[in-house]
Amino acid sequence: MTRKQVWQYRCDFCGKRGYSSGHMKSHEKSCTANPDRECRMHLKLMGAKQDRTARELSGLLAMGKPMYGMSELREASDNCPVCILAAIRQSNIQKWDGDPESPGIDLKFDFKAEMKEAWSCINQVDF
Repeated sequence: MTRKQVWQYRCDFCGKRGYSSGHMKSHEKSCTANPDRECRMHLKLMGAKQDRTARELSGLLAMGKPMYGMSELREASDNCPVCILAAIRQSNIQKWDGDPESPGIDLKFDFKAEMKEAWSCINQVDF
C-alpha cells in the first residue's frame, strides 16, 4: 500500500478547493466573491482593467431603486457579465433561502446567456 500526503489549497472568499497553488492563486485574484477582484473577462471585452472594484459596484444595487439599480450597474461595469455577477453576489440582495416556492427577487440577469453573447463578441473576427 502506498500512502501520499498532499497539500490542498482553499479560496479565502468562496471556499473552492484545489491541489494546485498557482491555479488557486489565479482563482482567488478573480473570484466573484473577492471584493477587490481583478476581472479577466473585462480585459478580454474592453482590453483594459475595470475602473471600479466589485465592492463599489455592489453598492449600486439597492432594494429601493427602480429595477434594484441594475441599469446603473450595467453602465458602471461596462456591461461585463462577470463584474455584474460579482456585484450581485456581493450585494447580498439576492440570496437563495432554500425554499423553491419563494419568489425571490428577479434581477433579469441570465449569466449564461450574457456570457454567450460576450464570447460571441470577443470571437467575432472581421475579414
